[in-house]
Amino acid sequence: MKNKLSYHDEPSGACPTFFKALCYEASQGGDKSYYSAGYELARHLSSNIDDDAQLKKLVRILETKNEEKMHHSIRSWLKRYLPRCMKRVPSGRQRGSFMDGFVQCIDDDNAELYF
Repeated sequence: MKNKLSYHDEPSGACPTFFKALCYEASQGGDKSYYSAGYELARHLSSNIDDDAQLKKLVRILETKNEEKMHHSIRSWLKRYLPRCMKRVPSGRQRGSFMDGFVQCIDDDNAELYF
């Protein structure tokens, strides 16, 4: 028997146009990077995640004291709940730059974490 996902575990189908454009610009090189894409995605999180329970899971992750574990958990959360967005972010250095921007937005208190 297959495990059924609850409504709270369903990934968002969101991949906003602004995010696609930022990833495209970053992929072209030059002065654009995935940092901006990460920052802007965090800034508009509530607009792209419909379920409060999913945002609450992220907030619990952000309370993690170990920074390396927190970053790993954020990546896992993004892959689970915003998979279409994360498919646009390459692994390696670009993924690190994306995560730096995402976390910086949260540290700047600019992330949309409304529920």
